[in-house]
Amino acid sequence: MAAPFCFGRKFVNLIMTIQVYTNTEQDEKVLLEFLESHHYNYKSGDDDLMNDQEFLDEYNREIEESEAQIDAGEFYTHEEVKQFLADKKKRRNGGHVV
Repeated sequence: MAAPFCFGRKFVNLIMTIQVYTNTEQDEKVLLEFLESHHYNYKSGDDDLMNDQEFLDEYNREIEESEAQIDAGEFYTHEEVKQFLADKKKRRNGGHVV
């Protein structure tokens, strides 16, 4: 499952795919330890995600859940997000717009 991201009072599952080329085995070990310590789901090595049925099932389930949230009106508009971020920046700067 994707990591939930709290936006205001609502949680949003973020799905991100990244490809990392490490320089050394030690770098790879450190990266994998970091991912595991933060309970991130990840695939490594030569895993072919498009042939991984568990991954595809979870991916499709998350899309269906997201579409249901959107259909139920549980989303933020672009303008609402911009306002939220502007307000957050203002609070961080003691009420002054920078």
